[in-house]
Amino acid sequence: MNRYGCGFVVILMVAERCFAGALPIRSGCWDADPMQWRIEGETIGAKASGSHGVAFFKDEKPCRRILFSATVKPEASSGKGFATAGIGFGTDEANFWHVALVQAPPEAKTGRYCELVEMKDGTWLSQLALRQTENQVAGSWRYGESYTLRIGLEENGTWGEILDAAGNRLFRRAFQFSAVAVDHGRPLLHLTGGMRADFTRPDAVCAQPVPVEQPVFPPYTCDSYVADIRDRATGFFHVVQKSDGRWWTIDPLGRGMVMLGIDHVTMRGHGCEKLGWRYLHYEAIKDRYPDKAAWERETLERLTGWGFNLLGAGCDAALKHRGMAHTVFLSFGDRLCQSETDNAFWICPNEHRPCSAFPNVFHPDFDRYCVFYADRLCAPHANDPWLFGYFIDNELAWWGRGAHDTGLFDAAFRLAATHTAKKAACELLKERAGGDLAAFNRTWSTDLKGWDGLPVLTALPSATEEQRACKRAFLRLAAERYFGIATQAIRRADPNHLVLGARFAGTGGAHQEVWEVAGKYCDIVTFNCYPWADLDRNVVLTGSGLSAERIADHFTTFFGTVKRPMLVTEWSFPALDSGLPCTHGAGQRFYTQAERTQATELFARTMLSLPFLLGYDYFMWVDQPPLGISEAFPEDSNYGLLSLGGTPYPEITAMFTRLQREAGKWRREPVPAEKPAPSVTDTLRAADCVAALRRDPGAGSVRYARDGDTFRVSNGAGLQLEGKVGDRNMIGSVTVNGKPVGAYNAMLQTDRGWSDTTRVMRVDGREEAGCAVLDITAENPAVGFTMTHRITVLPDQPLFLCELIRLDNSGKAPLAVRSFFFRYYSPFSDLPKSGAVPNLWKGPASAVWLDQADGRYFGTATFARSVIRILFWKDAERNYPDAQLGPEKPFTLQPGESYTPNQPMYVFSLAGTGGEAEFAERVKGLQALEKRLR
Repeated sequence: MNRYGCGFVVILMVAERCFAGALPIRSGCWDADPMQWRIEGETIGAKASGSHGVAFFKDEKPCRRILFSATVKPEASSGKGFATAGIGFGTDEANFWHVALVQAPPEAKTGRYCELVEMKDGTWLSQLALRQTENQVAGSWRYGESYTLRIGLEENGTWGEILDAAGNRLFRRAFQFSAVAVDHGRPLLHLTGGMRADFTRPDAVCAQPVPVEQPVFPPYTCDSYVADIRDRATGFFHVVQKSDGRWWTIDPLGRGMVMLGIDHVTMRGHGCEKLGWRYLHYEAIKDRYPDKAAWERETLERLTGWGFNLLGAGCDAALKHRGMAHTVFLSFGDRLCQSETDNAFWICPNEHRPCSAFPNVFHPDFDRYCVFYADRLCAPHANDPWLFGYFIDNELAWWGRGAHDTGLFDAAFRLAATHTAKKAACELLKERAGGDLAAFNRTWSTDLKGWDGLPVLTALPSATEEQRACKRAFLRLAAERYFGIATQAIRRADPNHLVLGARFAGTGGAHQEVWEVAGKYCDIVTFNCYPWADLDRNVVLTGSGLSAERIADHFTTFFGTVKRPMLVTEWSFPALDSGLPCTHGAGQRFYTQAERTQATELFARTMLSLPFLLGYDYFMWVDQPPLGISEAFPEDSNYGLLSLGGTPYPEITAMFTRLQREAGKWRREPVPAEKPAPSVTDTLRAADCVAALRRDPGAGSVRYARDGDTFRVSNGAGLQLEGKVGDRNMIGSVTVNGKPVGAYNAMLQTDRGWSDTTRVMRVDGREEAGCAVLDITAENPAVGFTMTHRITVLPDQPLFLCELIRLDNSGKAPLAVRSFFFRYYSPFSDLPKSGAVPNLWKGPASAVWLDQADGRYFGTATFARSVIRILFWKDAERNYPDAQLGPEKPFTLQPGESYTPNQPMYVFSLAGTGGEAEFAERVKGLQALEKRLR
């Protein structure tokens, strides 16, 4: 008889039983996410095609002896990765066994198969550390057919098997507990990866219950506090505002504290997808430590020695309760957006990149969903004195896929008429119209015959302030539901700890309406921020452009909106002398660690001096891999306090040590004094650049030709530009030696969003000083503006210069202008393999589209002081070819008014066939030109 067969049942029969026989199928009996699981009659299963997660049977105690079976009928899988349907046992979502039917993705080439696997401490395939004692595989499985799944747990091991409807065994596998493993738990059902399946006839016998121990936390002790700041000792963290207006965190012992956090402290560091998920940091350091406990001790000594006192995002759980406070991520919104095919749960899906997801807060089960996860994730921590608080989410797409005030409404309105978010939007519009269809038609310039026609629409304009106000009302309603429901659920499960907001993606990560609502519900409003440090002026700014605002003033404005203390939860400044590419990820770059350290200290001191900022979380512990983390997160930058080899960067760690040991002192100091700007000649005029380039040796001539509405410019270097009055783009076609490389157009950013010019109105062309000059005026009548760019084509180089000449408000409403975009549309989607370093202090501003196959390229560069950033990037939908320049400060243009730049705004447009290397050399040549002319 097999050791895991009938003899096992006998053991259970004579043992003390917790329960036996058929498990009831009632909503109160299963600890199941109400969004993901449906319970109907005698069946429990996927509620939608995106279903995933674990449903535990609610028994009082987990057991060490379990025999569990259920009938599983898989229907379909909709995800792109691995999808499973199984049963098992375990203690929580990070520690369990399951026996399951598996659908592999096409690239895995393994089709459908069966498995018995363990997740231990959140790591899949942990059973590979155990001794396999049995393995039988006799067949596969099919959708639409029913299978009996069985799993057993005994003292020394576990087994699982799968039988078809006729009782034939398809699979059986067993493991001995030869190492630490999940050896007790409750019966569970498991679905992942978009698998749809029904579970019926769950049947279990369990014995030898394990007492459920309430978590016991060690007493709170921490050496990082401000001695002269005191308040009541509640046993938990809280925040107070003192009589001088300054906000302070108060620790569980009643002492003032400046929060000095660090993110992603782990022994492994980040893995690298391109290297088969190797962990380069771990490989470099693993032999230095006799065990992981030694790494933990050294890491905590380093962190506390450098003055850090808070474990932020993504830190090893083993570091908690050992001298540093910690945080917990709930991800209420993000986990709702995981489905790739079913949009019932989201307004914007999670595209596996930052700032893409937004949950459907109008789903009828959203409140029950928040309660479920708050009970699961918060209640166990309710008495933990070391817990600083909960982050609800990270970098949600509050703007949908458009403007910050209207984009979420527009995303919801593109959904099906039956979608609950679309229904909420329609109901709001009816309410704002007072139920008067005629009033609605006047507001939106529609001709609906009845309200039933409203859900059929998929878009509404944002041309008037009344229209935008309606869309902002929807955004506010979404924010009220999100923050109101989430915070209520958290405080119901855990009334002792702080709600730390949702980590907005910068101050531009949400509209002011959302910030205001966040302040209404959250104890602390959190946001990630990657600013621009001007080392010459000793000031931190919102960006590099002429209109950039001082960060201290900028943050103060937002505090005036939220009226709650704030915390910067991500920030960093990479440097190129680390040896890492630093081509992906947010933040300003520097050439050296010395510059990086100077910028880091400047921003840290600025934040500490602001009375409403409680501190910061620094990003992060260790550098990223040089080949990037993954396709979704290609970050490859020097964000770390440690190199990949595990060596601390001495400049920045010494600075943090000195600064953070006196954090209380710096909280009382003013913002660092700004220095006068260095005496630098204003941006070179475009005409000066053209004249200098024209004097360079070369051959060829330039020709301008006009045939009715069509124009063409060609030169001796094989460059040709073509366009037509009435076309969408200013330059409809750019070719080099007869080969197309792209098109060119202009875009305007206002407080209403981003708007391309959509029609060329007029082209004034001429040959002048050996060059061809085109003054092209284009319009966007929907938004109400016209814009004129001057295009100058040199005779002997595949290069043309584009300059903003004039902007006119041709509409009936004011235009609140933020910045100008020069756009490079191209059939190419390749980006440089080496990558251009973005946001580099005193470095070139450039970007390029490439055809890696034949070397063609189309890109841009500038040294204009008005540049904000140049960034070419792409997502699953399209390419984003942006060179963004800004005025000296944002301005409002009234109807009929015109704007002419005070500072030159221009970019060089580079095209060619010599690939990335040629483009890089030409950018260097422009840098040399700029230095020569100065």
